[in-house]
Amino acid sequence: MSRIKKTLRNLIIIAALFCIFMITTGLRLTPVQAHKLSEKGIHYGPSKIVKVFNHGKYQHLLCKYDNWISCNTVDRTLFIFWAPGSQVTGVENNLDEALKYIESYSNRINIVYGIVNDENIEKVEVYTTEGNIIVNKDLYDNMFYFSWKSKDNTWGMKELRGYDKNGNQIYLFQRNR
Repeated sequence: MSRIKKTLRNLIIIAALFCIFMITTGLRLTPVQAHKLSEKGIHYGPSKIVKVFNHGKYQHLLCKYDNWISCNTVDRTLFIFWAPGSQVTGVENNLDEALKYIESYSNRINIVYGIVNDENIEKVEVYTTEGNIIVNKDLYDNMFYFSWKSKDNTWGMKELRGYDKNGNQIYLFQRNR
């Protein structure tokens, strides 16, 4: 067998082993592929990715699916691969609520995301339990996203506020703790 044929044979064997590795481990080459795999695994979606937030070794993908919203986490592993993470299942949006929000704690980071159903709300703010105010004037297809690391590594949202274009507060959620 010639050297070229041996090289070609070895490349085909390596490619086949790589495919088997990817299928059996559930790892993917891109975050979007890992996200789609996690949705497929629970028969949810396919959702529309509204915005991607990069946090180094993981990403949060803010998504919409029908009347549902979600913020899926995908994790970087083995330097170049991405693995399905957590929180792929969505929460149904109740259009009767001015804001539909979800808070979670993932990878030692507090996450608050949601959707604005009241067209008068143009700005959303989070007040943390540590006394910080995080302002997000950007809405992504009427969705918002906040993330921060608490000093005590616990859930840390105290209030969520929504404001109209004149700066008037028209939505307030307060946690009593």
